Amino acid sequence: MKKALRAAFEDFFVSPSSEKLVEVLRSPGGEYNNLDYKADWPTYPKVARGILAIGNCGGGAVVIGVKQLSDGSLESLGLQNINDKADIHKGVSKLIPRAFEREWEVYDFAYKEGILAGKSFQVILVEYRPQLLPLVLEADGEGVRKAAIYVRRGTSSEEADYHELQNIINARLDTGHSSTEIMVLARHLDELGELYGRIPIHRNIGYALAEQLQWMGMENNPAYPRESYEQYVAKLIEKKKQVIDALIGRSTP
Repeated sequence: MKKALRAAFEDFFVSPSSEKLVEVLRSPGGEYNNLDYKADWPTYPKVARGILAIGNCGGGAVVIGVKQLSDGSLESLGLQNINDKADIHKGVSKLIPRAFEREWEVYDFAYKEGILAGKSFQVILVEYRPQLLPLVLEADGEGVRKAAIYVRRGTSSEEADYHELQNIINARLDTGHSSTEIMVLARHLDELGELYGRIPIHRNIGYALAEQLQWMGMENNPAYPRESYEQYVAKLIEKKKQVIDALIGRSTP
């Protein structure tokens, strides 16, 4: 995030106001891991995905009523209607871990004068609570999956990969708030990483052919297991993933 935008955003985050939001929108920049823009309200499942992604990545905000153009600049469109906060919380709360319900809030901003005169915006501010990580989606919905863990990756909210999930778990462990299930999850992730290290990303073509053909006057040893070492490790990886998925599904805050 550029220095001017970071300063304006941090000031707004600490003490939200109409004047400070103007400074955020005027600062050069665009979407970042902790700052997202939406031209209009997405569906509630997608709102929940964005909140959890930002919450897993340090906290931040979603500004609704602003469109990011292809060149990275912003167009402050404003909203035709301000959504009722109670309806927003009702639609999103069933998808958000209960322990995180009080860690995000919606703010309304309507302008009667100035460069944004006649326009209204809503902003979701999301706190960072590493002791509650990982934040896991509570139910299936449009564009989202129950038990999935979302992160901000560039300008979009995506499901966490292995390394991103490791970072989230480490952030939780660093707080000292480490439940037994979180410790178990961390161990399983470490073991999964070890298993991945047992299989090279690339294989020698000659080696692959030698597994299938009699080559250079040599034949397969009938006593050797039919399932290769790498095939067996690949099965272990899939089983380990199932264990991790099940653990994540029951370890929501």
